[in-house]
Parts: sequence; structure tokens; C-alpha cells
Amino acid sequence: MVPLLIILGLKTQMVPATFDTILPGLSSGKYDLGISGFIETTERKKNADFVSYEQGGTSIAVPLGNPKKLSTEWTTLCGKKIAAGKGTIQGLTILPDFAAKCVAAGQPAIDAQLFPSMNDANLALRSGRVDGVMSESASMSCQAKLAGDPFELVPGANLSPGIAGAALPKNSPLTAAVRAAMTKLVDSPAYSAITSKWSLPENHKVTAGQVAGN
Repeated sequence: MVPLLIILGLKTQMVPATFDTILPGLSSGKYDLGISGFIETTERKKNADFVSYEQGGTSIAVPLGNPKKLSTEWTTLCGKKIAAGKGTIQGLTILPDFAAKCVAAGQPAIDAQLFPSMNDANLALRSGRVDGVMSESASMSCQAKLAGDPFELVPGANLSPGIAGAALPKNSPLTAAVRAAMTKLVDSPAYSAITSKWSLPENHKVTAGQVAGN
């Protein structure tokens, strides 16, 4: 975030907000820019502009050793307590779909627990109140690093892979400038330094061409 703002040369005010309030805040004019691991879906693009910065996807964080033997396969989640953020794709779409599959297969539904922030969800995992946290995989890798790796990601392919981007109000006059700045950042050594610092896998990186053309 900071390198992007340096390139833009703008004075900014950082405003902490819960995930489910950011896009409405952009639409209402409360915020000018939102960065929080938004996967660029067709539905979201109806109401906001996006500037890509990483290849995203969903995984599940569990305590070290994965004691419940969870994976990204829905059959391993039936009857388990799985946390997600309010307003996220994981909470709105993936977990309900998986829970319905469990019930249809005669298995207990997933006990989906939605939290206002991922910090709250991760705290629930550390305290043993949930069995796993479903969220954007690259973001969880960064959070694990910040917290001293108290959890790990489950085996299995990422769910709902897609491109994550910074969000702006629809048709914002800032969109072109932010896209140009992000393109410059991704095409510079700083991008590799940032992704290396936070252990972002190579397959999560985007190219300058993807940013400029999206």
C-alpha cells in the first residue's frame, strides 16, 4: 500500500474498516480507495472499479498439525466449525454451498461462523472456538507470518481462484491514476521485494500487463 501511495504522490488518511463496510463506503463516497483482498467478481464490478494486484484464491487455515484433517474438499468440512469474514465470498457463497452439499449427502451441515474482521476469526481459531478459518489464501499466509505462524493452510487446490484488486468507486476519476501507479509498481523490483517479504507464492503474482489491461 505505501509504495503505491508514494508513486501516486497523494496525501492519504488510512481508515480501518470491516470488510463488509468497504464497498458500500466506496459507493456512498465515504472512501476513495479500498484494499482488502477483494476478488474481482462480475457482481462487484457492477458497483466498483478494480485495479488488480495479485492472483487470489480461497483456502482454510487450521492449527498447526491440522488435527481435524481438513482440506479444501467439502467432504472434510461437514459438521465442522468454520469461520469466515462477513460480506466475503467465503461467507456468502462458498460455505453455504458446501453446507448444502453436506446436507444433501446426509452429513451434518457446516457450522459457519461469520466474523466482522479476520482478526476476530483468527482469534477464534487460536482459542479453539472454530476448527478452521476460510479466507483468501495469500492474505492468510501474510497473517500467519505476522503472528509467528500459529497456524497452517490445509492441503488441496485453492477454491474460487480469481484476481484480487484494490477497489474504487465506480467510474472514479482516480481509477486511471491508480492503475498506472500499480502497473509501474508491479513492473518494478519493489513488487518482488514486497511479495518475497510476505512469502507470496510465485503463482499469486500478477504481471504489469494484467494490471494495465484489466
